[in-house]
Amino acid sequence: PGVRTTPMDFRMERVEARAAGLDSTMGNTLEELDPRLGHVAKWLVAVGDAVAVGDYDGDGRPDLFLTHPLARPEDHAILYRNLGDLRFERVLVPALERFATRYKEEGLPGGGTFVDWDGDGDLDLAVAVAFGPVRLLRNTLRETGTAGFEDVTEAAGVMDHAVSLGLTFLDYDRDGHLDLFVLNVMTTHLPGYEPPVPLNLFRLPEPEHAEDRRMFRFMHDGWHNAANGGLNALYRGKGDGTFEKVDIAAMGMSETHWSLAVSTVDFNRDGWTDLYVANDFGPDDVYLNEGGKHFRRVAGRLFGEIGKDTYKGMNASVADFDRNGWLDLYVSNVHHSLQAEGSLLWMVGPGKDAFTPEFRDEATFRGALNERRFGWGAAAGDLDNDGWPDLVQANGMVDDRLDAARWRIPDGQRKDYWYVNHKLMQSGPEIHTYADKWGDIRGRTIYPNEARRAYLNLGDAKPGHFVDLARELGLDDPDNSRGVLLSDMDGDGDLDALITNQHGPVSLYRNTLRSEGRQDAHFVGLSLVGHGGRTHRSAVGTRVVVSYEEAGTRVEQVQEVGLMGGFSASADARLHFGLGRYRGLVTARVHWYGGDVQEVSLSPDRTHELRQPPDAEVLQGRARP
Repeated sequence: PGVRTTPMDFRMERVEARAAGLDSTMGNTLEELDPRLGHVAKWLVAVGDAVAVGDYDGDGRPDLFLTHPLARPEDHAILYRNLGDLRFERVLVPALERFATRYKEEGLPGGGTFVDWDGDGDLDLAVAVAFGPVRLLRNTLRETGTAGFEDVTEAAGVMDHAVSLGLTFLDYDRDGHLDLFVLNVMTTHLPGYEPPVPLNLFRLPEPEHAEDRRMFRFMHDGWHNAANGGLNALYRGKGDGTFEKVDIAAMGMSETHWSLAVSTVDFNRDGWTDLYVANDFGPDDVYLNEGGKHFRRVAGRLFGEIGKDTYKGMNASVADFDRNGWLDLYVSNVHHSLQAEGSLLWMVGPGKDAFTPEFRDEATFRGALNERRFGWGAAAGDLDNDGWPDLVQANGMVDDRLDAARWRIPDGQRKDYWYVNHKLMQSGPEIHTYADKWGDIRGRTIYPNEARRAYLNLGDAKPGHFVDLARELGLDDPDNSRGVLLSDMDGDGDLDALITNQHGPVSLYRNTLRSEGRQDAHFVGLSLVGHGGRTHRSAVGTRVVVSYEEAGTRVEQVQEVGLMGGFSASADARLHFGLGRYRGLVTARVHWYGGDVQEVSLSPDRTHELRQPPDAEVLQGRARP
């Protein structure tokens, strides 16, 4: 789509997982599902390898939480403390032991996020779970002086059965308390049973008569508009560490799509957080917040318009890619034979009315289609600190490395899985909705170990257009990757990368941008703390506009505090703005969520912590935090 004008004099250097302390050992999960699902187990557990980031112990370094459902049980859910210089140590957490001991009964972890959901000043941990309730773990740092986690799920009132690969928090009603939004990718309960039977792939019900196949009826009921996924769940925070379940259908979010990722973002800039839910096997869901009372689903009139796509949306990453002041959204997708769809890049701008913005899919035009790849998670962030957000895309479905020896297929006889299963795709839901009708995937592969993408923004040369420079950066290692985290994990002022891999340890990359002394790689970081009144301490939903004048031109960059960065990855709540060659003071206009606007001046090349003053004391002029 163009020629990049800035020199590629930085790289993403691979740091081996073992050297970083992030190694993991694969287990036998595929052999442990209900034996009647062995033929399709590798497809059913092809997801769940995820990462979350946050400074849980308050030492100033971002720590990690990793989930890995195909690893040995003790590696299913691990907390890692950041020691500095991209080295981590495993922290034993008794509250996570249930995933090592009771995963067949209480579910597999499939993601998570760090956030101070109880508002006491330390980061708690929420874990997405498939085949059991999500888990809420409260940090004890403020109460005891020692960082640690206790499971308060039951006391918090969040015990509904879930089949979840992601969750997030937002303050949808602007009461100053965080609310919990849980995605459910598959149906949470098997249809046709009374009373309802929770879906647990480790233990399906036994047949009640010779023709009983109800236990297998949980696969998607369509390839382009599947509507038999799980109903997502919304829990309203009560401000005392507990939640009450909200009737999500009555709130305008009754869809039961196969939901994989969610981003919170104020699309229409009215001060209320909206939602974008990326769904597999059908259209995504955009929900605009109607004053905290209701959500309106946005859908265009024609195929290909917002809410009318028939794609397999895997991911939802937010950034203002063209710097027009409106936050855009990137949805990764599949682009292969039989499903050559490709990613969506929704460029957002003012619409026909003040409430509904315009969404235009320009992925192909802007060079971000992710062609010839089986796309999964992605993350948006400014890799080269030039002031323009870039994209890193994870790819690759499944290979045969975890298949038992008895299922191995000699290379000369190996056939792609879709060669076997294309007839299934052409059948009706009365066939392919039932898992026992699916082809045997053991020993076979589906678009395995594909190279990743690193879409760098062409910036001033061609704003919001991209060129893939993964190979030049060293990010193109092939694997079956899932989640992408971009975060300054070593504290040197540039974004490092961690990519999770479903069938092996994570991939960790050190960004060499700042360490090589580049003079055009300045930045400013901002960590926000709400005052705990109308604005929650986490500052989720707060919008920040950083501005400065360079070469006679006014530059504005916009970001918003959110918790989910894409499929199988949380976002770093610290905001990172690249400044390129600019090294002077910048003005940050902070639109505190639910509160007033504060304007401050920030010096470059450091990360600032800004604490929200009481509403009556918001600065009218400029001040340095």
